[in-house]
Amino acid sequence: MNSSQAKKILIVDLLQTLNYKPTKETVREAWYLSPFRSEQTASFKVAKDKNLWYDFGAGEGGNILDLAQKLFHTSDLSETLKELDRVYTPFFSFHKQGEIFSKVPLKKTEDDSFSFEGGLTISGVEPLHSKGLFDYLKARKISTDIANFYLKEVTFRANGRDYFALGFINDKGGYELRNKYYKGCSAPKHYTRILLSHQPTDQINIFEGFFDFLSYLTYYDLEHPKKDTIVLNSLVFLKPILEITCRYQQVNLYLDNDTTGKEAVALFQNGINFAEQVYGNHKDFNEFLCSQ
Repeated sequence: MNSSQAKKILIVDLLQTLNYKPTKETVREAWYLSPFRSEQTASFKVAKDKNLWYDFGAGEGGNILDLAQKLFHTSDLSETLKELDRVYTPFFSFHKQGEIFSKVPLKKTEDDSFSFEGGLTISGVEPLHSKGLFDYLKARKISTDIANFYLKEVTFRANGRDYFALGFINDKGGYELRNKYYKGCSAPKHYTRILLSHQPTDQINIFEGFFDFLSYLTYYDLEHPKKDTIVLNSLVFLKPILEITCRYQQVNLYLDNDTTGKEAVALFQNGINFAEQVYGNHKDFNEFLCSQ
């Protein structure tokens, strides 16, 4: 990260990354309890439109580099940039990423997700680490431990920009990509199988999307499923998996509680609609989990 890149970071985003929350916020400014001392009344102001800060209690202020140097107790610019690069979410803050997603050309696909008109390229796959993604998981009540095991933080490039999202891998190496602002995938699109052994269990669980699967594990406090599992990642894979599911005595279906989901149950021999039994008054498993 160089100085020009660092100056594009919003001060409010850096403070959020470091767990400082405003006590008062408007479109143009945000007030905080000073990060440099204990106080009862907020005296630390951020001018959001100018991306500058001023600490009225100390009588000093400046830009994001000045603030970072004080926060990280660094002695020079090089060390300050290194610390910013270490703690700050790669590429764009979650807030900034949302603004960008709202402006780029997206097209809706048949599985109700969105794709970039120019396509996307995966540029990195890492363990989860960005605060924005953990906040998103928390908002959807997904266990952090479960998410850390099944998800990756995927960075990708589309339309000349870099983005990041939760990534759930499928059997062909593609990723389902989700964040607060975007629902899409990388090629190739496919379903995801989670098998307990080389021999099939008596039952198999079928989930429509990975948030339903993670919600199931979170709700029942399971580290891993106790039955073979398929996450469809799209209803277009319902018929292709019929040959797989016919090997099982019982097919447990956790699909959306809508007409399409209910009609899909009829496709499976020995299929049981657990959506009706478990979360019959909710759209899907995650909506049910969030209501608890």
